[in-house]
Amino acid sequence: MLSKTLFLATVLACLTGSAFAQGLGGPSSVQTELQPGDGLIEPQFRSNFPVNIAPRYFELKEGWAERGFSFNFDYLTLGQTSNSDLGQGDATGGIFRIYGTWKATENGSLTFKLEDRHVYGDVAPQNFGFDGGALSITGTTCQ
Repeated sequence: MLSKTLFLATVLACLTGSAFAQGLGGPSSVQTELQPGDGLIEPQFRSNFPVNIAPRYFELKEGWAERGFSFNFDYLTLGQTSNSDLGQGDATGGIFRIYGTWKATENGSLTFKLEDRHVYGDVAPQNFGFDGGALSITGTTCQ
């Protein structure tokens, strides 16, 4: 009985500590991706791109963030080629993602991430290894 009580107390202490306050997301979580900064340390060159080519968009986005709605989007692509006699010989695909958070009230928020995974051609990068005779997945960008 004492061990169960100690275990429960330890779990509650962890949940009420910094892990609960910071969230349990990793490096690719929505909260991490929305944080400002590029991960570079000084004296790396920094540019205002794309802020300098679309200032009205970023002003609008900042205004929404001040009211509790933060979002971002990105596009990832993967292309692979092989000189094997088996399979197609190439595979290309992409992912469009939009993600963000909406702080609806002081005590609650909504976090979202939407993805569109698509393939250019007949074989997805995820299946390219199998198509060319490999025994493993060679890319995980698309299904």
